[in-house]
Amino acid sequence: MVESVANVFLQSLNDLLVEEIEHLVGASDEAEQAKKDLGIIHSLLMKADSNRHDSPTLKDHITQLKDLSSKAENVLETSYALKAAFNQEANHMEKFQRYVCVLRELYSVDKVRRDTRDIISGLSGLTNSLVMELGRETTETSTLSTATSLDHPFVGMEKDMELLLSMVKDESTGKRVVKISGMSGLGKTSLVRKIYNHADLHSYARAWVCIHRDFQPKAVLAEILKQLDPNTYVRDGMGVDDLVRRIYKFVERRKSLVVIDDIWKNDGWEIMREAFPINCNVFLVTRSESVGGEECDHLYKLGVMTEDEGWELLKGIALPKDFGSVETLEGIGREIVVKCGLLPLAISVIGGILLHKKGDILSEWKKVNMNLSDVEDVDEYKRVKHVLELSYDALPYYLKPCFLYLACFPQNEEIKTERLYRLWMAEGFISHHDKGPNETLIDVAERYLTELATRQMVQVQKGDSPLHKFDSCRLHDLMLELCSSKVEEEKLFKLIDTPSIIFNFISRVRSFMPLGRGGLSFQRIGSEDRTIGSEQTLHSSRILKFKGDKLPSKVGKLILLRYLSLMDSSVRELPKFVCNMPYLQTLELRAWGSVLRLPNVLWKMKRLKHLFLPRDIQVIRVEKPRLGWLEVTEREKLRLDGLDELETLQHIDSKTVRVKDILKLNSLKEVCATVHDMDSLSAIIQQKSISSLRLVVNHCDLSSDVVKNALMCPSLVSLEMYTCKVVGAGFPCYEEGMAENVVDMNIRYCKVEGDLMLELGKFPRLLSLWLQGREVGRMMEVSVCGANSFPELKRLELHRWPNLKKWEVEEGGMPKLSKLYIRTCWNLEKIPDGLRFISGLRQLNIFKMSQVFTNRIREGGQDYGIVSHIPSFYIYGDSR
Repeated sequence: MVESVANVFLQSLNDLLVEEIEHLVGASDEAEQAKKDLGIIHSLLMKADSNRHDSPTLKDHITQLKDLSSKAENVLETSYALKAAFNQEANHMEKFQRYVCVLRELYSVDKVRRDTRDIISGLSGLTNSLVMELGRETTETSTLSTATSLDHPFVGMEKDMELLLSMVKDESTGKRVVKISGMSGLGKTSLVRKIYNHADLHSYARAWVCIHRDFQPKAVLAEILKQLDPNTYVRDGMGVDDLVRRIYKFVERRKSLVVIDDIWKNDGWEIMREAFPINCNVFLVTRSESVGGEECDHLYKLGVMTEDEGWELLKGIALPKDFGSVETLEGIGREIVVKCGLLPLAISVIGGILLHKKGDILSEWKKVNMNLSDVEDVDEYKRVKHVLELSYDALPYYLKPCFLYLACFPQNEEIKTERLYRLWMAEGFISHHDKGPNETLIDVAERYLTELATRQMVQVQKGDSPLHKFDSCRLHDLMLELCSSKVEEEKLFKLIDTPSIIFNFISRVRSFMPLGRGGLSFQRIGSEDRTIGSEQTLHSSRILKFKGDKLPSKVGKLILLRYLSLMDSSVRELPKFVCNMPYLQTLELRAWGSVLRLPNVLWKMKRLKHLFLPRDIQVIRVEKPRLGWLEVTEREKLRLDGLDELETLQHIDSKTVRVKDILKLNSLKEVCATVHDMDSLSAIIQQKSISSLRLVVNHCDLSSDVVKNALMCPSLVSLEMYTCKVVGAGFPCYEEGMAENVVDMNIRYCKVEGDLMLELGKFPRLLSLWLQGREVGRMMEVSVCGANSFPELKRLELHRWPNLKKWEVEEGGMPKLSKLYIRTCWNLEKIPDGLRFISGLRQLNIFKMSQVFTNRIREGGQDYGIVSHIPSFYIYGDSR
């Protein structure tokens, strides 16, 4: 079978033979043929992998591919070193030395060209050899059917869920500590997650924590407190006893549910149990029989599925809903679920394998059934392990490195998918040859993750973004065990748990990045050049996340770097040499601290795809400003016009960045921008390539056509407006298609008349709304949220509405609201009666309201019944 790293080798060759070949050997037939050969090799490897082709000669071909890839990297490094030497500024002595060395440089240039032609020749020979062994290439790609569902069937635990849910809701039984135990793979976490998210418990204060084997009680208790009470502030110096008392006090008089998942040792529970009073529901999810002991009021031991349940689960995952010949597969399907030990995890994973089988379905099911014959007489753990091994072996070669990379992340971590995609790209795991029409590499990466999810290898969490399908992903603990063992077996990379051995290993790695295991940190790379080591130390690095206050100059020599992050650094000025990294794809400049000084050179980074600027930047001027001349001119603003491949652009500000350059960036997909004038706003919304737009608008006319056009822009997902005013007719009236994808809106200190709620309540996808400022609704005394208004709203904040006297919420209005904040609306007479109908309202915070208002909603007050169902309810200071 094709080795998992083959795709990485192809990407290195792609950098040379697609991106640089015309510069090195000129436009020629051999250059064009080299590009075609790359595509042919990719298709042939896909074909070999699909057919499970395995032979010693194929392994030899992969070795040849690796050698060519290594040579290509050396050529790229030498080529760019020569280019930098030719282009560098020099004084007279340096120029003289340059002339002395000119013959040597010419020889080096000639050698680069000869080496490039040798690589082209080697690639041609490899292509011919693969064609002879595998036949002609096919047009097969990694494209996954869009009809494939990620909604896994919930089978076999319906009665378990009903029983456990009734335990939580039964308030007559006193303290309810329930231990849910059983071996890994039975579906314990899936069952509890279903209960945790049940609509009947939306009014409960809830917290969910996962316990790592290196249990840290303070961190776990702090997380429980913050989830139960999002308003709480946890001081760094707060001890375990303080946290226990705070949790106890909070849940003492509230309906609550706390889930402690994957707890291994009883001493962890011994520390935490004092935090939970008699009325608190606690679920302990564990494999261990010893956890909980006599403290558990109920022991719920999860068992395996029945054969009928196992068959329902298997066909629900492996077969499309419209499959018409289920009965022909039932017999063999039932054999498969029995061989899986009737374990939900094993059945799900086998279902994922079967889902991706092509050709004769019955024949493929028989093959899988045959492969399970070896596990009929082994224990459950070995049975599951064997099934997971099969799932890994069944992965296409291009997915294997993507899956193995997940071993870098800590157990139970929710991995942010956007970051993961960029890391995969930087490592060379995402194939350019898999891009479809109008697709980006991020789209391909999302397709790869989708396939891993449908194969039941990865658990994904869907998000609210219209641009990306998923918000995060994670591995089941047994999948992580498999992943880590395969990393060691295939030697794709090495997991380093001890910082002291970093520099003995770093010269042999492709990336150097702290991902949370064992305290590995970039603080080992300090601000001095000597800590980076020799020029050869990191020469092949693809990823660097820097910590320190000054970026060392040798970082500029990392020609092959794809991903540079200053996220956790204290860098104050970005050196010019950053533009000398020709293959950089992601530049993350959101460093800690105040203003970051930037040279105006980023526009030269032609292959940059993702740029994250800090909120406050200062463009370094070529000339010092004259006295009194402090405003940045358009010419001195940060240029963007050369970034033709840029897809993500975050935190630009029209005061410091040339926003009009966005019109030239036709690859742009995701933008976050702050604008201070109508011309900048108009320029951004004119760029039709953008599919996700987050805007902060300052000092603009809310009644202008430009603002209306922005609201009609389908790419707009978030809008914040500050100190804006209405010059004309008023805030735009709602029209069909307006704000169709806006999920977040923030209007502060704006001069707006009339009931904004009337128009904003018609925005179909709005999740969060913040209205603040004396001028917002300044003439409005009554505001009404109708029965169908704000259908998706989850969070609402009302600050400083001085004239608002009555606020009405009709039944059916804001049905999904979970958090409500009301601050300094001094004339508001009472809380809306309609809040009693919002069963999912979990948090109500009242800040500095009139004493009349607060007395009505306190316990015993005439409006207390309206808010008594809300688990987190605070009143902060009467204003008068």
